[in-house]
Amino acid sequence: MVGSEIVARVRGAAHAMGQIGELPLQTALAVNTLLNLGAGASTAVIDPALDYLVDTQSTGGSWPSAPNYYGGPLKAVSWGPPQLTTGLCLEALARNALWERGPSPCAA
Repeated sequence: MVGSEIVARVRGAAHAMGQIGELPLQTALAVNTLLNLGAGASTAVIDPALDYLVDTQSTGGSWPSAPNYYGGPLKAVSWGPPQLTTGLCLEALARNALWERGPSPCAA
């Protein structure tokens, strides 16, 4: 199944300090991917990744910009607004908190 292969690759890309990939943006995308694929119980990967995200958050509450779009034939130009990184990091943190809490008793 493709989902299990993706989960295995994300787990394999995790660093000992929680970082997945090279930047907070990549870590947030990886956490969201695990949650999307139902691998929220991967606490050995997700918990350190969330700690990494919290540790890399600025005192103003944002995360640094990271390349997300590339242009030109050599991909020498890149763009990545800090708002995108911040939004995805917040999504990963919030979605994990909701996953841990479980379904709302009012959701019936």
